[in-house]
Amino acid sequence: MEMLTSTGFIGSAILIILTLFYTRFLLGPVHSSDISGGDAAVRLPPVPYWLPWVGHALSLLRDPERFIRRISEHSIHGLISLHVLGQTWNVVTHNSLLDQIYQHTDNSPSVQWWLLCRIFGADGRFKQAFLDAQHEANKFFKLAKPGLSRAITQSIQRHAPNMVSFSEGMVDQNSWERSGKAQLVHHEAVDVDLFALIRTFVGHAVLPPLLGSEFLDAYPGIFDDLHDLDNSLKYLLFGLPRWFPLHSLAKANMARHRLDNAIDSFHRALDETALGNEPNPPWHDVSDVSEEMKARCATWRKCDLPPAVKGPLDLQMLQTISVHVSSLVCWLLLRICSVPGLVEEIRTETGFFAKATQPAPRFGIPEPPFLVLDTDSLQLSCPLLKACYYECLRLDTSPVSIRTIVRDTIITKPRKDLFGSERPTSYQINAGEVVVIPLRLQNYDPREFKFEPERFLIRTERRDTQITNGPQRPLPSADGGSMFPDRELLDTVVLAFVAGVLALWDFELSDPGQWVVPGHQTMPNFSSPVDDVRVRVRRRTLSVVQ
Repeated sequence: MEMLTSTGFIGSAILIILTLFYTRFLLGPVHSSDISGGDAAVRLPPVPYWLPWVGHALSLLRDPERFIRRISEHSIHGLISLHVLGQTWNVVTHNSLLDQIYQHTDNSPSVQWWLLCRIFGADGRFKQAFLDAQHEANKFFKLAKPGLSRAITQSIQRHAPNMVSFSEGMVDQNSWERSGKAQLVHHEAVDVDLFALIRTFVGHAVLPPLLGSEFLDAYPGIFDDLHDLDNSLKYLLFGLPRWFPLHSLAKANMARHRLDNAIDSFHRALDETALGNEPNPPWHDVSDVSEEMKARCATWRKCDLPPAVKGPLDLQMLQTISVHVSSLVCWLLLRICSVPGLVEEIRTETGFFAKATQPAPRFGIPEPPFLVLDTDSLQLSCPLLKACYYECLRLDTSPVSIRTIVRDTIITKPRKDLFGSERPTSYQINAGEVVVIPLRLQNYDPREFKFEPERFLIRTERRDTQITNGPQRPLPSADGGSMFPDRELLDTVVLAFVAGVLALWDFELSDPGQWVVPGHQTMPNFSSPVDDVRVRVRRRTLSVVQ
């Protein structure tokens, strides 16, 4: 009996070793000698892996950017084939192939629906309902952009002077100060965690113009839940089940459940109001909800969308507006503050378009500062600020574009043989296959991983004016297949926020020393900091106007 048991164990071990050997060494390497040039298109062999079905999933979950970069350094094809949980992912790693890929791929509604189900919890049974309403969902940002941009700018002007209250007790502090663990140093300075403060502060300025003032009162924990959801995007993209033993994934699922419930309650309140009835508790007055949001909900009613679809659609919108904007504002502020002298250069450039003044006291009571923003001029007449923004997009975003091949396609990449002659190689990708474009990889060069906004600046012939020069490679948010909001809206809000905050506030490190930009926790769309940055915030001395 012992001999049979031992023999069975040895046989199982041999079977496992043979399986691993097959998947690792016989599925095809990815080096230059494996595919010969010629006219015939060939299928790209998958990168070798150890575990059947699982494939490269574990490596991608651990650090997707580092894994793909390491593989691409050993491949000359510009395109790699990965095996992920039973699926084939064609990953584009070289700029020269992007034009061909965009010509033959589509950011199809099916891909959008897949993302909506994986990340935001849409019910897969209602795909047709989503497809019927998909056009209306996609045009929301275009229709809402002028009014929404104007409303958000006005909100920034109101909120930016109150970013820090200089209150000692937590009860008297704003919610964003409590999130940032604000600590009063003396009556003119506060120590705070920069990313935690800005993340919640930006949300309080951005969401009420869209959702109305009552939404944050009814759901004060929305920003923590959006942050928890964003922290587990890569796990949700892989479709890991709720019971998978990851603490951050469990937090993300619970956060998504609370977000879904809050949005569903909000929808029902707007539906009741549209019928002329009183809104359901906890809502009392939704009259200040933006007309754009009311029109969006009216569209959902017209399309008869079930809550399992319209809820995730609006959750995607909130995550896009709040998390994306706040992340970029955080990184851009940190990048600007970390370069000696750059803050003053930005203030000089934006001084006419982000005007902060101090009203004279009334009856001996000091008035809060007054901020006026000219968003059009910030876009058109502030090349240094915009160059810093472009550089921040290049360094601190990590969006992934997921597209589908619309028809059988041959992708050709030119290359040279040992004698320097051109020998183009063609690869075949079949219709319906998925193409993944890690856009950060297209802009990544270890030699250029420095914050140098000058790369986006040129001088005019008169050499007295700097103008923004378009990037040589597509910036991450320039790709319509990624989960970025409308680019113009994103630019407007981020530039207005940063210019307004710098006009009103001074930042320095809490502990004396040099500014150090923290490492990145890379995830789809944006990189979160490994560690927060503790800063000391002071109100600037402003000119007094009567």
